[in-house]
Amino acid sequence: MSAIKDFETGMTVSEVCRKHNVNPNTFYKWKAKYDESGVDGLAPKVIRTVTSKEAELRKENEELKKLLGEKELAIKIYRDLLKKTNPSLKID
Repeated sequence: MSAIKDFETGMTVSEVCRKHNVNPNTFYKWKAKYDESGVDGLAPKVIRTVTSKEAELRKENEELKKLLGEKELAIKIYRDLLKKTNPSLKID
């Protein structure tokens, strides 16, 4: 990212590459990714994919927890109702 910033401040590609010890071809690839996707374009793809997948899994996990809580509440209500309507029935 600092190489891109140096370029944007007016340094030439050759100066930037010398300063950061990178090949000009590498710099141009970074620049194209930055121009296309901003800072996120420079992040490794594996990290972006994991982060996206992780966010999706977290959301699904929260939805499942909510559903489980609702089901547990419904079961408790049914048990309480059964106890009241059939006191002789043993329910644990």
